[in-house]
Amino acid sequence: MEIPEGWVRCKIGEVTQIVSGGTPPSKDLTNFTTEGGIPWITPADLSGYKDIYISRGGRNLSDKGFSACSATKIPAGSVLFSSRAPVGYVAIAANELTTNQGFKSFVLPEGIDSRFVYFYLKHIKPVAEAMATGTTFKELSSSVAAQLPLALAPLKEQKLIADKLDRLLVRVDACRDRLERVSCILKDFRQAVIADATSGKLTENWRTEHRNVDCNREIEDELTDFCFADARCFGDFRFPVSWNVARLGEIAEIVGGITKDSKKQYPAYEELPYLRVANVQRGFFDLSEIKNIRVPQRRIEELLLSRGDILFNEGGDIDKLGRGWVWDGEIERCTFQNHVFRVRLKNELFEPKFFSWYGNLRGAAYFLSVGKQTTNLASINKSLLSALPIVIPPAEEQSEIVRRIEVLFAYADRIEARYQNALTRVEQLTPTLLSKAFRGELRRLKISKNPNPRRLSLGDKLKNYQEPLKTISASERDRILQAFNDQNKIALLLSCQHDCETIQDLPQIIHKPVRDLFIYAFEILKEEDLEIRDQHYKAIYDAVSDHICPFCGYEPFDAPGARREALDHYLSKEKYAFAAANLRNLVPMGNKCNSRYKLAQDILRKDDGTRRKSFDPYNHGTLTVSLDNSQPFVGELGKTGERLPKWEIDFGSNTEEVATWDDVFHIRERYERDVLNEGFTSYLREFGNYCKYCDSVPTSTEELIDAIRKYRSYQESNGFKDKAFLKAAVFRMLHRHCQNGDERLIQFIKDVVGVSV
Repeated sequence: MEIPEGWVRCKIGEVTQIVSGGTPPSKDLTNFTTEGGIPWITPADLSGYKDIYISRGGRNLSDKGFSACSATKIPAGSVLFSSRAPVGYVAIAANELTTNQGFKSFVLPEGIDSRFVYFYLKHIKPVAEAMATGTTFKELSSSVAAQLPLALAPLKEQKLIADKLDRLLVRVDACRDRLERVSCILKDFRQAVIADATSGKLTENWRTEHRNVDCNREIEDELTDFCFADARCFGDFRFPVSWNVARLGEIAEIVGGITKDSKKQYPAYEELPYLRVANVQRGFFDLSEIKNIRVPQRRIEELLLSRGDILFNEGGDIDKLGRGWVWDGEIERCTFQNHVFRVRLKNELFEPKFFSWYGNLRGAAYFLSVGKQTTNLASINKSLLSALPIVIPPAEEQSEIVRRIEVLFAYADRIEARYQNALTRVEQLTPTLLSKAFRGELRRLKISKNPNPRRLSLGDKLKNYQEPLKTISASERDRILQAFNDQNKIALLLSCQHDCETIQDLPQIIHKPVRDLFIYAFEILKEEDLEIRDQHYKAIYDAVSDHICPFCGYEPFDAPGARREALDHYLSKEKYAFAAANLRNLVPMGNKCNSRYKLAQDILRKDDGTRRKSFDPYNHGTLTVSLDNSQPFVGELGKTGERLPKWEIDFGSNTEEVATWDDVFHIRERYERDVLNEGFTSYLREFGNYCKYCDSVPTSTEELIDAIRKYRSYQESNGFKDKAFLKAAVFRMLHRHCQNGDERLIQFIKDVVGVSV
């Protein structure tokens, strides 16, 4: 790894004193104490530990214990580094302390900042792991630990880098902690959805709207509960009186699976894939490992799974008890083992997913109450599963319940995918920041020991925003809050499904404070230590295959790291200041589209103030450009002396979104002036070169027309590269006119291309 000028490369043992630890006999409890004594740290104390400094572990050494082992007192500021089980935990001694033999601690001399070494050791953890040796577990000996590499910056820069990393990594940790809560929130959300679905709350409004569905009998909104003697475990569970109740065995055929017996695995039996308890999870199947079993021919049809079969686990660990899901034919000719039950509903109109969700949530307490239990283990048998009390909504309501659950779960799945993506990116931040720090790149981030003075003014801007709110009425404050919410519903605003007031529509007294506060928040996004706008641009750049301005289709975008394209406010920050710092409102835009055409135009309203629909750049496909109605030789005078085509540019749809796009960005005007008129003749020459390169120069009119067709297809395959979509439209138009017998055009193309027939 290259190091910056002025830094020194060395081995850590050359500049620090390496101290090992020790452990007194553990059977003698008087060697340890929890009150007083000498602080003593083990690697277990650092498992999950997030602070930089540590003052004590789970227990201390008594004076007797300290004398009975090789533990050595190390001074405050020393850096602890776990050398085994596992290698790579790091902390700084907040006070004098000792460690067990699982550490190699580094006592630092004057001139080396302990936090700099702390972060550096985190950075080189993979190096340390690679240097560790051992068979039972990997370990760093003192001699090997002394060979760990260290790159030392001047002391002042060490402190600046450590300060910078300290501030940044605290934010990363906070971000990770918040993100990790999302998984629990989504789990609770899914559970709440199923709870509402199986109690009738999810379809309460639906039942009101469909009162005559159930045999023309009015559906009551009253609730009831089970009358079964063994249903006390359901607690306060209540459901609509319009729902029927039964035992699971009354509405379904329940079958146990095949027993795996190595003595009965005859070669003549057919070998089939089968589901084990591990495959049947709560609400899904884990099919990453599927095993096979031989099944007697006479039992195959009886034990094959069919689409719609509900599977329940017999038990094992308590979390496995009664869990299951609905088979959808994921594996052809699949069976199941005897620790899994197959439940096949007798009524084909019933929804298997409803009863599986019911079993996973409502059945859990029942299975625990009636199942056979030992320590941490529980199981049910076929009779107990058959006796499960169940609710039975009308078939049509079952279908509506399943539909609504799947819509809500799909929403949760989308959030979870975004959360996982965000968490992956956050996990990459720490190694990235450490790598930058020890390449000296944090020096370019204007490291300062003082807080950013621009950040200090955030409180002032908030105060300036809050003060005028105190002087206006409650209804006016409500309007401002509503405008804040409305202006950030960007997708709905663009599609005209929602509307909002502009800043100018609100009380005059808050115009400037709102703009100052939210435009300032936008400026914070580009500060160098956050790099949010740069990361936003990189995420967009990496997500699209064509690195082209999405508004004109031909201005190229530079790769991240270069001077990036402007992130334009799609909704003007002057009129919609509440959305000024919303990343959803920041769109990469080519220089011409941004600085010559879009400017501060209101994308939501025409000049006369009337609303208009606009394309959503984050949620819209591509448009087809057609020049088919263009007429050759009746346009402007071209460079060759011949008249160019009179271009008729059509986008395949005359929607309001297209009209807004063309009005704001002058697309037709720019395509005609800057692309088509300017490049028409050169496009024909490129076509001639293409024919020569492909060794297929046409020798007849028919071959020329076919070559134009092939060239059009070639350009279509190039997408947006080098304006290929417009070139394809040009040659699609030429092909059409030539096919229709335009002799003048055919001869013109022959002359330009250099074809002699």
